[in-house]
Amino acid sequence: MQRISDQKKCEWLERACYCVFFLAAFFLCRIIKYSDGDDAYFYQMAHSMGFFEYLKMRYITWEGRMTSEAMTYISMYLGKTFWNIANAGMLTLLVAGLVKITKKISGAMEPQKECALTFFMCTGILMMGIPVIGYAGFWITGSTFYLWSVVAGIWAAVPIAELAFSPKTVSWKSYLYAIPCGFIASMGLEQIAAVVITFGVLAVAYHFWKEKKVHVWTAVETVIMIVGLLLLFVSPGTSARGGQELEWMPEFDTMSVPHHIFITVQWILSGFANYHKVFVSAILIIALVYYLQKEKETKQKIIFSILTAAGVLSTWVSILGINVFSELGMGISEGMVPVEKTATLASLSGIQIFACIWQIGILILLGVFLWKAGETLLEKCVMVLMLLASLASAAVMYFSPTMYVSGARVMFVTAVLLWLLTGILFAKVKNYRLQSVITGYVAVAGVANVIAYAVNFIK
Repeated sequence: MQRISDQKKCEWLERACYCVFFLAAFFLCRIIKYSDGDDAYFYQMAHSMGFFEYLKMRYITWEGRMTSEAMTYISMYLGKTFWNIANAGMLTLLVAGLVKITKKISGAMEPQKECALTFFMCTGILMMGIPVIGYAGFWITGSTFYLWSVVAGIWAAVPIAELAFSPKTVSWKSYLYAIPCGFIASMGLEQIAAVVITFGVLAVAYHFWKEKKVHVWTAVETVIMIVGLLLLFVSPGTSARGGQELEWMPEFDTMSVPHHIFITVQWILSGFANYHKVFVSAILIIALVYYLQKEKETKQKIIFSILTAAGVLSTWVSILGINVFSELGMGISEGMVPVEKTATLASLSGIQIFACIWQIGILILLGVFLWKAGETLLEKCVMVLMLLASLASAAVMYFSPTMYVSGARVMFVTAVLLWLLTGILFAKVKNYRLQSVITGYVAVAGVANVIAYAVNFIK
């Protein structure tokens, strides 16, 4: 009887967490105003063209992201009050989806642990780079293209995660929401679509290898997403848009492959150094805590503790505004300004080359820690693949001449995957006191992250 009572209390606490999170998001959404640029354009389109007329125009002349375009049209047509509620709901659904996937991967949990996980993940939004969540989650046009599509992708991935880790519990009912969400994601945002499709294919293949049969529902969902993504790419507007976007990086067509690879790697490393630094520090700390609990070899404990301390210290140096580890020599100014000249290895100073090498070392350390944190080969592979997917979702900008001017919002999928990794690692920590300490660290680091950005913005 006591156990049932405790479970009920924890369920109510979880709901309370989501309610508080929704209300905080709603308050922030209310103070956002329409911008003079894209917001004004889409608002005008939504009130001067019919729904299908608008979608046809966009598909032919600009891009194939039809579900994002549809959500943008609806949001603009129904107005700011609708967006306030809908966007706060999407932010809440994002956290709920990440919690759901974490539970599927981690297996059965005690009610108190589920409650702690929910609170931790709600707090985790503070770890996001402010420009990333700002442009992808709170800029009105950015939210309907990025946040809403990513939320759809996350919920499409829920039964896929369940199929991989607990196939006997997968219900066809999950696909009643997962398949529509998968289609929305596939024609909403290429980055999240590619991630979910990849894990969908791997989950179907793994299930076939284990059970010698195809899981039809997941296969159907994955095929629908592949078709949706193909429809996006074959849009007449996609090629037309590519030609127009060359004005943002005139070098794009004549750039050598090695040079292009260099600026892409540099751009990704800079993203981790500047936008994802709090996630990096949290993953290192949580992984180390879990590793120290299970590792018996003292020498390895010391080595990994030193490496973690160095990595975390470098992130705090960056948070505090010292750019020795975060200035990688891109030389790109903020704002929608064409980039006439991109960096080369020869143009970097010694300290900038050091910063690039340091960030590469941090990524390698993350991969090693994630591998060691996995309890099974499946879990090890999934966590490392998530890290690689976070890199790949940023690396797709290799193909776009708007790599720099697209802004921090293109790092949103990367941030969400890192957020999910922190949740999976957090769920592995058995000690409630340690979980409280970790949550406290994330809260403090997140607040410091927000304050540092605000101070820098005001300057």
